[in-house]
Amino acid sequence: MVSPPSLSTHRFKIETADASILQVTEISPTTPDVVACIILTHAMMVDARTFCRRGKGMAETFAHLGWRVFLPNFRGRGESGKKPRQGGSWTYDDIIKFDLPAIVSAVRARVGSLPLVLGGHSLGGHASVATGGLNLFETAPDAYLLLSANVWRPSLEPSFFRRLKKSLSFTVFYGITRSFGYFPSRKLRFGSCDEALEYVSDLRRSWVTDHWRSRDGTKDYTLAASRVSAPILSVVGAGDALMAHPVGAERWFNDVGFGTKEFWLAKAGQYGLDFDPDHMTLVTSPRAAPLWLEMERWLSHNLELSHRDERTQRQIK
Repeated sequence: MVSPPSLSTHRFKIETADASILQVTEISPTTPDVVACIILTHAMMVDARTFCRRGKGMAETFAHLGWRVFLPNFRGRGESGKKPRQGGSWTYDDIIKFDLPAIVSAVRARVGSLPLVLGGHSLGGHASVATGGLNLFETAPDAYLLLSANVWRPSLEPSFFRRLKKSLSFTVFYGITRSFGYFPSRKLRFGSCDEALEYVSDLRRSWVTDHWRSRDGTKDYTLAASRVSAPILSVVGAGDALMAHPVGAERWFNDVGFGTKEFWLAKAGQYGLDFDPDHMTLVTSPRAAPLWLEMERWLSHNLELSHRDERTQRQIK
């Protein structure tokens, strides 16, 4: 039986066009036969640690399959600049205009001609296709992987009760953020990373105006995302009750991309799963490993990779 390759970890920092410093962790197989690379970007209120689970996380799973995996921290978390309680501030537009282009450029410089997938969980997912559709990448990713990705807009939510719940959520979310000057995710145990007031204001504006746009109104992110031509796989969990509820998430995804694209509803009995993943466990629970393997197969097929080592896949399973 063939054992999966051992892994190495390397950390480095990059600079964005607005002089912000971002921290990136690379997890890669030590064998020379690397087949592709994937960037996994995190959701709000958390950081890149989302994808690592003591050797059994999503990042390690892809690395064991021969991928170079890059885990960046957006501004305001880890060692990526000041945190809100330290005076750090940023907007949703900053992630699209500065963070993602810098991350992809830095990774491209390191991996050369290897196929590159841009993956994003929640925030990382919808911001990625907005950036791609605006042509802000020097060289566009070869494919996108969207994980629990969704944009909250009233017109995309057919359920009256979920619309009401989302409206109330934003009222509380924004109210707390205004009171503190930032959203204290850690103090309230909503996540590991606090969020900036300006960023929270941007999310609220999308809900209030029912438009996914830049704060100055000049960039229509819905229109931009529809222009992405690379293959896109969007995956949401059947247990996601609100953040990326399957109905709203699929309605949002209908307007994303125009090429090869698929929407997967991950639930018990499909993709090798024995549970219904929710917003976070889709990417954090080792029980979701069979689903991660299916994602990897889809990406490999659409990138026309010919590296499949079934013995290694059986070992990881």
